[in-house]
Amino acid sequence: MSLFYDLILRIQEMERQGKKIVKLNIGETNLPTPVQAVEAAVRSLQTIKSDYVSPFGLPELRETLAAREKCSFDNIVVGCGGRETIIGLILALTKEGDKVGFPAPFWPAFPIIAKELGRIPVPIHTDYEKGWLFDEIDFSKINFLIICNPLNPSSIVYPEELIRKTLDSAEKAGVPVLIDGAYHGLAYEKVPNYEKAIRVKSFSKEFNMEGWRLGYAVAPDPVVEKVAKYNQLTLTCVPDFIQRAGIACIENEETILNEMKSIWKERQDVACSLFEEAGFRFVKPQSGMYIFATHEKITDGTKFCMDLLDQGIAVAPGESFGNYDRYFRMAVNADRRTIQEVAEKISAYISGL
Repeated sequence: MSLFYDLILRIQEMERQGKKIVKLNIGETNLPTPVQAVEAAVRSLQTIKSDYVSPFGLPELRETLAAREKCSFDNIVVGCGGRETIIGLILALTKEGDKVGFPAPFWPAFPIIAKELGRIPVPIHTDYEKGWLFDEIDFSKINFLIICNPLNPSSIVYPEELIRKTLDSAEKAGVPVLIDGAYHGLAYEKVPNYEKAIRVKSFSKEFNMEGWRLGYAVAPDPVVEKVAKYNQLTLTCVPDFIQRAGIACIENEETILNEMKSIWKERQDVACSLFEEAGFRFVKPQSGMYIFATHEKITDGTKFCMDLLDQGIAVAPGESFGNYDRYFRMAVNADRRTIQEVAEKISAYISGL
């Protein structure tokens, strides 16, 4: 377990003791699931038998996703959320002892998943001064590459030229590349679908469906078949009603995602403005839903986060995302007024150090 997940347990215990915490430490959207999705799920529950569904996914959803991704029906496999789908892909494409690389800062689950599966995590360090962009990757040192784009925790979007150059190099080296696009639909500018990469997307962030557990992968046919076998051995299948909700989301995605992006951008703009005035440093977010920041007065990011927690504010220490112990990540997953109040309190706290 990492500090990131230990902190979640600590906050839960504090809440059980009756303490009020503004939880901006984890990527829960705290927004309602789109009504179209809920209505579709209810219709399914009322009319569909409780039969098993294909481990590849509901054909109707696969067809809808294939149209979204501009790929073949056979290149789509549905999973129980993005994390579970990533696990299936790592098992399908690597073997025990293989090295799994990913740019840092990174989603804390990446190294944990790699270790639990008997793979070796290889973080690829990047710097704030370079806008969190990675340099040319040495593919002789890794067997598999994961790129989170847009990036959790900094909410940057990697330049298209950088991704395409990396994919070309990976192809020459024979190294598979997985693009984790959990925040793809929350980017403020259009992000390409990179056909040379295996792509994983989730309904959790784009459509506020964290607890529903729905995701999918776009991959070559043989890889799809391996992930489907993994599904069959583990979760059996994603329930019909959840997949029907997913279809409704994709059918209404333009309306839903435009609204979501507007919400995230407004909240980030409020916090960023106050943080800039207080002297915090961060790369301006290019997608929802985080701010990854530091300040010249922060010498120990974990202590900084724990001090804020004592004041009822939970943010995630940068140490959880790699070797960034002077940073913290704040999810702007509260209403605008709360975000403004929290940003003001954090700014006031830093000014008193």
